[in-house]
Amino acid sequence: MNCQVVFEPSGKKTSVLLGSSLLEAARKAGIQLESPCAGKGQCGKCLVQIKNGNPGRPGEQEKKTLDQEKLEGHFRLACSTVVKDNLVVSIPFSSLQHIQKLSILAKEKKVPVNPSVQKIALQLKDCSRQEKKSVERYLLDCLSMARSITAPCFDFGILSYMEQIQVSPEQQKDDAFVTLTIYKDREVCGLEAGDTSCKCLGAAIDLGTTKIACYLVDLITGKEIAALGTMNPQILLGEDIVTRLTASLHEPGAAAKLQELVISCINELLDNLCQGAGYTTGDLYEVVIVGNSAIHHLLLGLPVKSLALFPFIPLTSRSLAIKARELGIKIAPSGYLYLPPLVASYIGSDHAAALLALNFSPQAQGTLWVDIGTNTEITLAYGGKAFCCSCASGPAMEGMQIKHGMRAAAGAIEKVTMEQGYIHCSTIDRVAPLGLCGSGIIDLVAELQRHSLINERGILQRGASGVRKAPGQKYLEVVVVPKGQSGIHEDIVVTQKDIEAIQLSKSAIATGIELLCRQAGLKPKGIQKIYLAGNFGSFIHLASAVKIGLLPDLPENKYIKVGNAAGEGAKVLVKSEKHKRKIEKMVNELKYIELVQDKSFSGIFAKNIMFP
Repeated sequence: MNCQVVFEPSGKKTSVLLGSSLLEAARKAGIQLESPCAGKGQCGKCLVQIKNGNPGRPGEQEKKTLDQEKLEGHFRLACSTVVKDNLVVSIPFSSLQHIQKLSILAKEKKVPVNPSVQKIALQLKDCSRQEKKSVERYLLDCLSMARSITAPCFDFGILSYMEQIQVSPEQQKDDAFVTLTIYKDREVCGLEAGDTSCKCLGAAIDLGTTKIACYLVDLITGKEIAALGTMNPQILLGEDIVTRLTASLHEPGAAAKLQELVISCINELLDNLCQGAGYTTGDLYEVVIVGNSAIHHLLLGLPVKSLALFPFIPLTSRSLAIKARELGIKIAPSGYLYLPPLVASYIGSDHAAALLALNFSPQAQGTLWVDIGTNTEITLAYGGKAFCCSCASGPAMEGMQIKHGMRAAAGAIEKVTMEQGYIHCSTIDRVAPLGLCGSGIIDLVAELQRHSLINERGILQRGASGVRKAPGQKYLEVVVVPKGQSGIHEDIVVTQKDIEAIQLSKSAIATGIELLCRQAGLKPKGIQKIYLAGNFGSFIHLASAVKIGLLPDLPENKYIKVGNAAGEGAKVLVKSEKHKRKIEKMVNELKYIELVQDKSFSGIFAKNIMFP
């Protein structure tokens, strides 16, 4: 039996099977609701109101998440509500998934252009003396004579359409050309009629947990042609990597769905980039993809059990060069996909690519590379050695696990100041506030600390100006934006639980930095330079991050924000075969430190939960 669900205010309708969840119905109707917990009922972000029809009794998780007033007003969590009847459902604006402000800007690092693929045009009249044992042998002999390149064979896939391109002297005019695309001087991976040697493209992709940044590169000049960014569609099955890994292990079909989502998104990005620049995806002969270890395995369709369970190691960490067609990535039929080596369990090729772009060297004296996100990767070089670690900083830094947290999208509070007890907020795109993104949360906690609304343990001070008891709850909260000024028609607050989530996140990062310094025999005050990479690093306000103890208390001139360094490194790799060899050597120079195995970890982590 089917039930009809109508969603307001859009008016979109859909028909779903009796027993489906409202979250499934919304997705079927093309409405993307916030669901960081992947429909587990834990985050409370997919809030809806049943306007007509049977809302059903609230579940236990809804009773924990929603206050009595909301429950009596027929507010429910879409993921926990089962469709038992025809329904009319109202979706609050705050429950819709908003497009995140993505930092895809990646600097152009100047490197000699020496790609793994090159195009060579052959004039067939110059090859007429060659023996015709086969068309393949004939063309390889022509290639050897013209460029002294002895490629052992054609890719098998080319043979199926070779006959369509007339290449023998008997079939061609004397001035005819064909163009061969050579991969690493060992394989012909492209065959085209005419001289197309001026048209050879590559793509570099930073495949992140939250975002995907894609760059189109001219492999002849080395110049970036165009760039596009989008949200990683895998978010549908979980905001963070651990949720996606868990789904892959325990939910039938989840692993295949995660792979399908990301490959479909990559194909769409590549197609849009090429079309927008006047090319086709058939002009693409190599794609370099960097990402963390879990994203790497999910993309390749590899089992993830070894990553999800202790000791959290990948199935493989070596670099891979495979045919793009094996994964269904739509470029030139015989084009290649290159994935650089992974560093360790939760330090992927994206961090390695960022280090490559930022001229990593173990000889750098007291240089720290930090990429803050749901998982934070840190590398420290000192005294001719390099140490790295990953920190489970959690999604709080990106606005998740926070009552009114959200991504860095339009309406997100990105900057907070307090003066004389009043909180002043700035939002992205200067629209009515919808919630707090990562940089806004860090600012707010720093201001609460500065004005003594929280103590060194992070506890809100009962009776302090602006601190109140949460309606219907036992915990305290602070009103950041009153109902009349917010864009969600309710008070935007920060709660004691929100502050605790930030404390855990900032302690994870601070502890990682401190333990790496101990390993290297360097005091945090001795750090000479800190590179902040990634989306969060681009927008974080340093004074606030230092104030709460997230980052070392060092002069601001020692911090350098570098944007999407992983994307920059990926572009370097698609342009330079030499740098592919360089990243292999660099990864071998890094010593991975498993933080939780350090005997002092628990004590340092507990200390860093406190505010300075």
